[in-house]
Order: sequence, then structure tokens, then C-alpha cells
Amino acid sequence: MKKGWWIIVCLLLAGMVQADQGHLIRASDLRSAPYIDASLLANLSVNAQVDVLQRKGGWYQVKLPDARQGWVRMDSVRFST
Repeated sequence: MKKGWWIIVCLLLAGMVQADQGHLIRASDLRSAPYIDASLLANLSVNAQVDVLQRKGGWYQVKLPDARQGWVRMDSVRFST
């Protein structure tokens, strides 16, 4: 019984860390933290592909295809269907 329970927990946790894929619908700033005055890491172009890792307030933490990570305003992201 215990073995089966751990398998279920592991499967649930694996699903929780899966990133949602999306793209930017407008040019956006990649920031170091979820604040408008956080350090600018990069300027991202329209249609840039991102993996959304988490949400904090009105921001998404994203990972770019080149492995860079940062924060963008959530109204700049559209999720892939």
C-alpha cells in the first residue's frame, strides 16, 4: 500500500513542475524579479517562445529556449493551444 501511495505522489509532483508553453504577443522586457523596477535582463521580441514556470502577482517567471530565465508581465503571454 505504501509503495503505491508514493508512486501517486511522485506523479502528482511531476505534473506540478511541468511548464506551460506560450509565446509573447508583444515585445516585452525580461526582468530579474517580478517588479517593474527590477533589473532588465533582455528585450524580448513578439512571438518569442517561453516556458512559464510560475506566476507571482501580474508576472510570469519564464524560461527561454536558450535557458535564460526571468520575469515578464503576464498580459504579454499567450499560451499555446
